[in-house]
Amino acid sequence: MSTKLDHTASRQVNAEGEHHVILGDFGREGTLRYFSEFSQAERRLITNSLNGDPFFDEYRRVSVSIVGMLRHIKGQFLRAYSDAQRPLDNRILVGAEGGPDPEDVLPAIVHALAPWILTAFQSQAGRVKLIIPCNTLAPLAEPLERLLCDASEMERVLKTVSDEMLKSLRALATEVCHRDLSVPSIPSVVIAGYGQSLKPKVAVLGTRVAVAAYRKEVEKRRLNVEVLDYTAICDKSFEQVIHDSISGKGKLVLDDDFFDKYTVICACTDVEIEDAIDSTTVFANYIAACAYHPPLTVNA
Repeated sequence: MSTKLDHTASRQVNAEGEHHVILGDFGREGTLRYFSEFSQAERRLITNSLNGDPFFDEYRRVSVSIVGMLRHIKGQFLRAYSDAQRPLDNRILVGAEGGPDPEDVLPAIVHALAPWILTAFQSQAGRVKLIIPCNTLAPLAEPLERLLCDASEMERVLKTVSDEMLKSLRALATEVCHRDLSVPSIPSVVIAGYGQSLKPKVAVLGTRVAVAAYRKEVEKRRLNVEVLDYTAICDKSFEQVIHDSISGKGKLVLDDDFFDKYTVICACTDVEIEDAIDSTTVFANYIAACAYHPPLTVNA
């Protein structure tokens, strides 16, 4: 059952702290935009609870670690470019045509994040969330949640780990099994929040992996909705749309007729579409609401 997100239902700040480990650099500007929007939503929620008293950052109950280790995570793919002595191209991007799939970077992500998640648990936060502000990496949310509570499975996925790393993985799995760890995904949050208000046809602007992730969420909830690739409708490649956006042309503005036919979801942090559902904004508001209100259920 879909849940429409109500961020104003409660004015009571949740005093139990959370630690968010944010997987950054997919891409970096998108990560910082997510963090900015989350921080603004967090401030609004706190301010609403203060009954007119002034806001101070010390009221924030969420501690944050932003992990920007992209060169570490994509090391094997970068070495291929270096060995061939050729410049980077779109095939270095996860989910791009000819690029790696999300599953290809899963072991490196686990390796990069494990120490940070263990540190988050050691901070005595009541809950720990692994935040992935990237639609293309959404398929990794469930596997990551499973992997992080099973040291032997993490060791298998990583294949070779040092004794020190193995010790850390076992400590992490022990912490996860006895504590609250979650890995929310953007498509799940967006569809849970807007499922009942979607038009019969939904145009998603994102990589092929992101579009498939939204289609999966719609099918999981048995919504009578067809998820389409925005670029196929507009007869443009994903790379063309990205180029148009980042080359100084500002927000994409669509004709009113387009919105009459489709619900438009922007699932790419490099692009803004005027009047579309912005997945980053929806995700940031939801994560803030969960931290300062009773958690909302997004899984049907």
